[in-house]
Amino acid sequence: MLSARAKIRTSTTNRQEYMMQRLLTQQELADELGLHRKTIQGWVARGLTGYQRSEGKRTYYTVGDAKAWARRQHWLRADVGN
Repeated sequence: MLSARAKIRTSTTNRQEYMMQRLLTQQELADELGLHRKTIQGWVARGLTGYQRSEGKRTYYTVGDAKAWARRQHWLRADVGN
């Protein structure tokens, strides 16, 4: 059985993983990363890819994918927005 501390840690880890994988619009992604929407639009123009749902033309992005892509481009420091 997990201790209370282990349950909190597991819960926090699960929430962080969920937040990293959640599909967001460009505006939501910008808000989540603390950046301007125009910055995200620039990233998309330079190659950041997202996911399209079947119900429409809108593209969605994940925080994890965006952070990883930006770090590979050296546009986001590794210690920012962990």
